[in-house]
Amino acid sequence: MKKNIYTGMLLLFITHASFAQVKSQMKPQVKSKIKSKEQIKEKESIITLENFNPNFLAGHIPFLGFDFSPSSSTIFANFGVKLKKGDFFLDAEYNIAYVNQLEEFYYNIPPTTANSIYGDKSPQHFNLTLSYIILKKERETKAYFFLKQTGYGKSAVRWFTSAPSKESLFLMIDLGMRKGFSQVQCSGKELTIEKLVEPDGFMAPTPEKIRTMMDYTMLQAGISFGKMGYWEADIPKYGFRRSERFIRYYADLLILVGSSIDPVYNDERTTNTSLEHAVYTKYDLNNSKRSKFGFCIGATRNSISKFGFQEGLEMGYIPGIKGTFKSNFALSLTTSFSIGKILE
Repeated sequence: MKKNIYTGMLLLFITHASFAQVKSQMKPQVKSKIKSKEQIKEKESIITLENFNPNFLAGHIPFLGFDFSPSSSTIFANFGVKLKKGDFFLDAEYNIAYVNQLEEFYYNIPPTTANSIYGDKSPQHFNLTLSYIILKKERETKAYFFLKQTGYGKSAVRWFTSAPSKESLFLMIDLGMRKGFSQVQCSGKELTIEKLVEPDGFMAPTPEKIRTMMDYTMLQAGISFGKMGYWEADIPKYGFRRSERFIRYYADLLILVGSSIDPVYNDERTTNTSLEHAVYTKYDLNNSKRSKFGFCIGATRNSISKFGFQEGLEMGYIPGIKGTFKSNFALSLTTSFSIGKILE
């Protein structure tokens, strides 16, 4: 019970911190008057460059990622690259777990685990999405430019000024693929048990639950929408400043087109200490029923012209071992260091 509470508190803290950071960057604390000799007025902000449909190349390296589901909860590293050129947008990500399994508080009976063909490898995932913009629309907005920061810690204040401008709203169609392997939880009722070495009179027990790895390939299709823009300005007494915006929301259908569940080899001496020699049982899990369809919704924001952060949030029903909505539900939260460059 304590583990359940602690993990819930950890998830809440990470989620709150990430959303607070995203919110502060999306809606900066604008001060129209600075209490000093340097007075900045909105009309003094001179925008020298506006790009409502910027092309860019951005990459990100890991800071912290959290993946939560009833079958597997992990902390992972998130690598990725994003490329926008014309009306095309390419998003590629690779995730590898720092920690394979955070807790086992979901199970009254601990699942049986043993060696698999993956050995000590951590869960890994590769996602590739190609999108095409089918609709763009410009709208009035404000471009915010950072001026300076006063104070530190809780007393820190980030000073911004703004200027009227425009941004682009976009709608895209998405096609992609997801491939990797992850931990799965299977019911003992669907196991095919094969004794490799069995002494006379010994009957291998059937575990209620068993955990192993599943290799999977998924296709995804859906839509995404969001807003973008890039601005440069020459501000008196502060010089060159730039501002950027790229936020994308998506909703995709997931289709499981291939999967293979790794068999588990369990040494019965772990549960029967009276055995003098190793007695191995092979648990074949490929007869477990699969759910072929699922969905995910999410949002992502990243720097497209400078050093910053990339934040992402995704949740949904993930295809795999067939179960209840709760057992196939997944929540993913990522924060990475990002650096981008505007392309011609």
